[in-house]
Order: sequence, then C-alpha cells, then structure tokens
Amino acid sequence: MKEILKLKNLKKHFPVKNSWGTDVALVKALDGVDLKIESGKTFGIVGESGCGKTTLMRTLLRLVEPTSGSVILSEEITGNNFSLSLIHISEPTRQEAISYAVFCLK
Repeated sequence: MKEILKLKNLKKHFPVKNSWGTDVALVKALDGVDLKIESGKTFGIVGESGCGKTTLMRTLLRLVEPTSGSVILSEEITGNNFSLSLIHISEPTRQEAISYAVFCLK
C-alpha cells in the first residue's frame, strides 16, 4: 500500500514560565515521534491521560506548530480527496485513566 503520511522526529515542547514570564522549564509533549501510515489504514494511539495523544493530532493538523521534525503528506492528502476523523474515548472508571485516540485517514 501507498504511504500517505510520515512523521519524522516530530517534537513539540511547551515552555513553562514563572510569574515574571521567564522560561524556567520545558514540557516535552512530543519528543522524537516517528510514524508511517499507509493509504486505507485506520490507526489508534492508546495511552495514559497527558501522554501526548491530542498534541500529536494537533501538531499533525498544524493547529500548533512543531518545535522540530517533519510531517510529510502525500499528494493524495494535499488534494481535497481525503477525510480525517478523530475519536477520543476516555475510561474514567478505571483506576488508571486511559484514553484512546483513533484517527482515520481515507
């Protein structure tokens, strides 16, 4: 199958500021993500709350700019002939809250 999406060493870091506005630390929400998705595939990202699932999707869609790395989209996606869906499911009843993000590229 044809590769339609590729992430290479994708990073998104958020600065933590003190009350004077000085950067004092970095939160590494994404730190070197590599991912390949083929046409017609559905993939899921599973992890604990706060592990970066939503940040990954927001960075993929360029709702937030990556700190570094690359998002490579095939011509299939850069045209108007695709759909992207995000389903975010949480299970708050479990002792350790785990949430799922399922992304569907068609």
